[in-house]
Amino acid sequence: MKEQYLYILPPIPDKRFPIYVEKQTHVNKEELFRPHWHEHLELIFMLSGELMLTCNAQKIHGKTNDLLILNPNDLHHLHSITAKVEYYCIIFDLKMIKSLTTDLGDLDFLLPLSENKIIFDTQSKSTQDINRCLVRLVREYNGDNLAKPLIVKSLLMEMVSLLFTQCKYTKQEQEKRNSSIKLIQNILLYLNKNYNKSVDISVLAKNFNISYHHLCHLFKDYTNMSIIKYLSEIRIEKSLRYLEETSKSITEISALVGYEDSNYFSRVFKKIMHKTPREYVKDLNL
Repeated sequence: MKEQYLYILPPIPDKRFPIYVEKQTHVNKEELFRPHWHEHLELIFMLSGELMLTCNAQKIHGKTNDLLILNPNDLHHLHSITAKVEYYCIIFDLKMIKSLTTDLGDLDFLLPLSENKIIFDTQSKSTQDINRCLVRLVREYNGDNLAKPLIVKSLLMEMVSLLFTQCKYTKQEQEKRNSSIKLIQNILLYLNKNYNKSVDISVLAKNFNISYHHLCHLFKDYTNMSIIKYLSEIRIEKSLRYLEETSKSITEISALVGYEDSNYFSRVFKKIMHKTPREYVKDLNL
């Protein structure tokens, strides 16, 4: 069972060279990453297989040679569709290509991009120029050229420049998108902080100044699950740590993760984990 990561810091090896480039291979049809966001720009270049990317409320079918773009702060998660999926994942901090002295390129393009005032289309057209740039970027990143940081930086600038030629969102669309993303992010943070308390969706909607039905619909669009299912998965995930690391009873643990009825907790646990809490503990001791 994967953790609810929410806001994450990408696994960048060297903060002085804030870029992560990695070939990812997955061999099972499964959820690859849970809903999360970060402040970096992320590029996913499909090599083989198929996956489903949920980015904000948009579902995108990624297949071989597709280029998928995740803007800073996009709420996103991945599911593999085929038994095997391979892709290059490139994540970098936009500050990496910023000028030492602020110029028009920073003011008109990079700064608005980092603040989501300009956004790239998630499923961008992968042109020959973009493909050539991607291939060289991966090769140079994995090489040992003494000038690698400078070459990679210049290729990132070229890549971003090529992507800017495909921007098509209006200011109104961007503002609506950013408002919805921020709302869902705040709700996710609230649920992860208050999972051990009683959560009434009607009260939740009122607290966030949104109608009950609109909240349920928006949450499902952005996370691909209902609020109740998301909350249940958080609670069961938290319960695993108590089962693995303490000797507390099932009744005590169910109360600690937000369930007043331990029998109901056991039913939810079995639905998600395919075994009861007692069976889970028994398997740990084998």
